[in-house]
Parts: sequence; structure tokens; C-alpha cells
Amino acid sequence: MLPPGTTPPGVGTDEEESEVTSPNKHGQISGFKPKNVKLVMDEILKSDKDINNETLSKLREYSSIFESLDPHLQEEDCGEITSEKLPPMPIFELFSQLMILGDNKQELEAGLEKLVKLEKNELMKKTGKSEMWTKLTDEKQESVGFSFGFGFDESDDEIISQVSKNME
Repeated sequence: MLPPGTTPPGVGTDEEESEVTSPNKHGQISGFKPKNVKLVMDEILKSDKDINNETLSKLREYSSIFESLDPHLQEEDCGEITSEKLPPMPIFELFSQLMILGDNKQELEAGLEKLVKLEKNELMKKTGKSEMWTKLTDEKQESVGFSFGFGFDESDDEIISQVSKNME
């Protein structure tokens, strides 16, 4: 998904470049320092190039929260900071904007399309049901189904009582 020469977020090497490290859990992010993230976010916000409202909102929100962080935490690797002390960083949004600014928007869109397919497949593996099946069987949807019309209402009660009187 990444263009050649682009290091994935959170992946790094030691000083001799003999050992590669990367996150080993879904929720684990490391290698980002809040201060550096804030500097890059400020540059992106200044550029104002192709930023959708949701991304813009998340970047501005983190930027304002950053100001209240302890100065020591601003310099610390986010993998070393407990989640209570550090608000979630908008890494995905930041990465997406960097791809766009680097003229890699097509690669980003292609990667996101692949991600949607992977997520659908993962959902199917977990639940054993496809997205389409889930939509069709969702109880919240109000759909008109087939009915033989055997439901009775008050007017039907009158007809039934008349028929039973005639049969007596």
C-alpha cells in the first residue's frame, strides 16, 4: 500500500539498521512523539490541501488538547505513555494527509479500497455471515414481506359472529 521508500508508521530500526521493530498488537502504536506529531499536524493545517471536515476537526481537536499535555510527555514516545495521560493521536488521519500531500492520493484510495474488502472478509470470518446477509436479515429494517393476509381485525370479528349465527 505504501510507495517505495516510505516507512510504515510505528516501524523502525536500531542504530545499526540490523533489527526492525514494529507494533505486535492491534492497539499498540509506538514511535510517535506527541511534539513531532503536533509539528507535522500544524504544517498540514497550514497547507489546507484536500482536508475533509472530519479530518480537519480531529487534527484541530488534538492540536488543542496537545497544549494541555505535560511538557515531559510532549517529548516521550507514545508507546511509553499510559493511555490515561495521552489522548488518542489522529495517526490515521495524519498519515492519510501526508499521502495526499506527497501526491500519493491514488495509492491511498487504492489501499483504502483494499482495506474495506479485507474488513468485509474479516467480518464474514468472525460472524459467518456476509455483509449482504446481515443487511437482509437485520431486524431494524422495515421491509414489506409476503403475507397471506390471515390477520384478523375488529371488522373480521363481526363477520365471524354473523357466520356462526347463520350456521346455528
